[in-house]
Amino acid sequence: MKPKVTFNGGAIKGAALRAFQTTMIELGETFQEVIEDVGAFPDFPQSDIVDTGALRNSQQIDFPQPGSVNFDWSVEYAAFVHEGYTLQNGNQQPGRPWTKAGLTRFNVQMRYAENLNQELKRTKNKRSGVGKRRDFQRNLNDFPD
Repeated sequence: MKPKVTFNGGAIKGAALRAFQTTMIELGETFQEVIEDVGAFPDFPQSDIVDTGALRNSQQIDFPQPGSVNFDWSVEYAAFVHEGYTLQNGNQQPGRPWTKAGLTRFNVQMRYAENLNQELKRTKNKRSGVGKRRDFQRNLNDFPD
């Protein structure tokens, strides 16, 4: 029997996409944590962003194509809370950019690497079987010199 090596790039690509989606969902959870975190913003040391919960609950994560993600907060006042605004009397309301704070808290590259490693292990165990290399080595040792 001739030696044969097979490499399944599709399995690796699938693992990478699953790791990306998992990482982005975790990032979305971090955005939610920032929104709920009392004192997350220096201008508001005694409060969080949540009043009614509508902003927090409006977060949507969309994966429009493989390897791409959109985060959206659909309430009409999300941009005002995020960026800040000026009241009619001229007073400034500072922004609370929860996305920036979330990206500071959440190390996307590290988490993606960890998630990818987990997915690749799962893919390896599912597709190639555990112990095949050991069995192959043992079979080679069965042949006389």
